[in-house]
Amino acid sequence: MEESEDRVEEARLAYRAAEAAFPGYVEAGARLGTTYLYEGDPREGIELLREARRRAPARADLTYYAALLFVRAEEFDRAEVLIRERLDPVEHAEMVRQATETLERTRLLTSAERAFADGDPETGLELLGQAIGWTTDPALRRHLEARYEALRQAHGEL
Repeated sequence: MEESEDRVEEARLAYRAAEAAFPGYVEAGARLGTTYLYEGDPREGIELLREARRRAPARADLTYYAALLFVRAEEFDRAEVLIRERLDPVEHAEMVRQATETLERTRLLTSAERAFADGDPETGLELLGQAIGWTTDPALRRHLEARYEALRQAHGEL
């Protein structure tokens, strides 16, 4: 197990212990749910956050994390519904921006991977280019641009 996997498992054990010691403590379940952003079956995290949201419906951060877990599970339509219907675009503008960026970029990257797998590099590169357009994080953007350039060179000038 890698160090990061060990740390995630340690966090999960601590949050489960907090849940057992303090039944109904929303924060423990919420934090446990967010660990699935890093590894594990995102649907487990979604269920944990669903319960936390039921107990604390005013907490926009729980909706935000649930939307990100739906993205990780490639349930893009469900993520979009949460973002659009459960996060106030004014009051939670930054959460909406970040979740939408993650959703759109991941949706495009997933479609690009499928296009490459289906033998359609032209469409794959087009979708990857669109995903880069949805990326504001400088390091991630550089990574995607390098990936785009390597794929473009590997498939010739399309």
